[in-house]
Amino acid sequence: MTGSRRSLITAAVSSSVAAGAAIASAASRAGQGGSEPRVARQARVEPRRIVSLGACLDAVLLRVAEADRIVALSRYSRDPDTSTVTAEAVAFDVVGETAEEVMRLEPDLILASRRTGLHTRQALTRLGLELSAFPPPETIADSMEQVRTIAELVGRPERGETLVAAIEAAMIRHQPACLSASRPTALIYQHDGLCPGAGTLMDELLDRMGFENAAARFGVRRWGRVSLERLVADPPRVLFVSEGRHGAGALDDRVVSHPALRAVRDHMRLFVFPSRYLYCAGPTLIEASRIMAAARERIGAEIRPESKVVEI
Repeated sequence: MTGSRRSLITAAVSSSVAAGAAIASAASRAGQGGSEPRVARQARVEPRRIVSLGACLDAVLLRVAEADRIVALSRYSRDPDTSTVTAEAVAFDVVGETAEEVMRLEPDLILASRRTGLHTRQALTRLGLELSAFPPPETIADSMEQVRTIAELVGRPERGETLVAAIEAAMIRHQPACLSASRPTALIYQHDGLCPGAGTLMDELLDRMGFENAAARFGVRRWGRVSLERLVADPPRVLFVSEGRHGAGALDDRVVSHPALRAVRDHMRLFVFPSRYLYCAGPTLIEASRIMAAARERIGAEIRPESKVVEI
């Protein structure tokens, strides 16, 4: 190991320890109902070389950090099947998930997903690099908290609050003015029949947008699969179907072309719900809620043909 590399790692360890202490102190104050910010900004050195290792984190980071402080986005950031920021991502380098690739970038802040390989996260932490790992949010509130946390880690808490306010405003704008007792049933039906059920963020969003999640009647709790045969035997009013993996508008052929669907087309309407909006939340909730709202309005008494929602 060269002297310069040793110095870098030593400095990173010291910075990480100091930052960790500041974060822990702020978290303790927040747990006690204090009004001080989660991260003591005066005790942190503002990161200048930020790396993201997750598609969901890419979307938040681009909203709260200046471009010249972002060294690289995740390798998923340019994949239209998983990323909502493909257009913006072309202006940045991308990085894989090995410790060697990340370390070569000499980051001073790494945003990782809990899905990022454990060995990679452990190796980067052992090097003294500052790494924050985020689990998939299970509620809308969890998602908003992650936005705020990322914004504070990059030293821009005010941008986090602005983004949270924009997401909340969009969901309020898209939710029905009056929630009816008899809600239309809906199911988010992804590749291989994967569906979100009770206890997931998507279940909460469906409820907030005026739908009853039909996953429960198929026995799905949290995440589960529903066969096409069971779906046809007891169709929901709305089926949100993922795009195919060969471009926008190409739905899962297994679902769209199945002959059995012809028998239930009068009872079930199909709408496109791209899988890139399914797992991330954060700013993706703006478009996810819009798609659901447009579908709800399309099947309701007030039909708005101009609504930009892809229907089958």
